[in-house]
Amino acid sequence: MKIVLTILILITLSSCQIFTYNEQLAQKLAAFSLASYCTSNYLSNWNCGFACQQNQQGLQNLQILTNTTSYATALIGYSPDLNGIVISFRGTTSAHIQTYITDLKLYKTQYPLCKNCQVHAGFYSSYQDIQQQLISSFKNLRQLYPQALVFVTGHSLGAALGALSLPDIFLLNNNQKINAFYNFGSPRVGNQDYAIWFNTQNFANEYARVTNGADPVPENPAEWIYYRHYNHEVYYPNVSQNPNQFVKCYYAEDNNCEDRIFLATNINDHLGYYGWNWTQATSGCE
Repeated sequence: MKIVLTILILITLSSCQIFTYNEQLAQKLAAFSLASYCTSNYLSNWNCGFACQQNQQGLQNLQILTNTTSYATALIGYSPDLNGIVISFRGTTSAHIQTYITDLKLYKTQYPLCKNCQVHAGFYSSYQDIQQQLISSFKNLRQLYPQALVFVTGHSLGAALGALSLPDIFLLNNNQKINAFYNFGSPRVGNQDYAIWFNTQNFANEYARVTNGADPVPENPAEWIYYRHYNHEVYYPNVSQNPNQFVKCYYAEDNNCEDRIFLATNINDHLGYYGWNWTQATSGCE
């Protein structure tokens, strides 16, 4: 009887894993993700409409990291609102989102930080396009703001780049955990070995993949070609009817979260996190 009871307790504990999700902070970071779609003309004066209004003090010592031959773009600067260094990776622009989904490259490349790990070749190449700029910029900001917190965010492709940046940022942060990594509409980044490795690294005090409705991007690249998400998903089933209702799934690929959707095909959900109209919000600042 004691053995049975012990087994039941262990099963219960294993199914009740918890993780921190700070919705207010996540929305602040989502606004920085949204701002990353705007051009330097608007960002330099922090005059990018809705996105900038959510963090009114903007980003001091703002730098825009970009590569002219790829989509890779990121913002990095100090946020007085959060007392933190914020790194926000831009996703694919709304004008190209359908092409991005349709033509999503499927092939993987070896990932050097863990055994048997593979990641999406296109995502990894895009991150490498701005990697050295990021390292240099972070070092400069850390010297200017030695006590600042550190936050990483991104939407869509930017969410994948954010995940790939964490080992570098963790190392640059003197092997101290990043305060929070919240991303939105992330595709799967790598294979199961990569996902397992990522789950064990504890790069951030708080991290979660936020998903929304029937957003198609988190369902790509597909599981049947051996891509897997890493843990910690926060799923909003219907922000139009219940904007504050969400489900937390500790483990990846959980049918209680977006995996409940048999065929996720609603691009508007990809561009509607927290009920915001991301296309409209950036239409005047691109």
